[in-house]
Amino acid sequence: MSGLGLSYPPPVSGHPLDGCRAPDLELSDGTLHRRLAVDRFLLADFTPDAVFTPLRSARVEVAQALPWSGLSTALVRPDGYIARAWTAPGIEEVAAALRSWTTPAPAPTHLSP
Repeated sequence: MSGLGLSYPPPVSGHPLDGCRAPDLELSDGTLHRRLAVDRFLLADFTPDAVFTPLRSARVEVAQALPWSGLSTALVRPDGYIARAWTAPGIEEVAAALRSWTTPAPAPTHLSP
């Protein structure tokens, strides 16, 4: 038994693929499942001119991918689920989502007994 068939409900304003397990997409240098890492998200860039490459960071790897499902880009969580998918986003919209998904929550100031 495995949880690969599970999906999470997408946000109200999200793409229908948000929360779904990502298939093993073809990347310019391998496949998505082989590139997943426990400590980093993967931003699959489906644009022909690598528009989203500048968004690479210590927590987000950007990989060129072959066209899929009419998307421009998709943020894949380390566990292989699609955090966010976009068909025609601006780079600032994607950057804001990356910050939202990868910025650690602040530590509590005190713990109640």
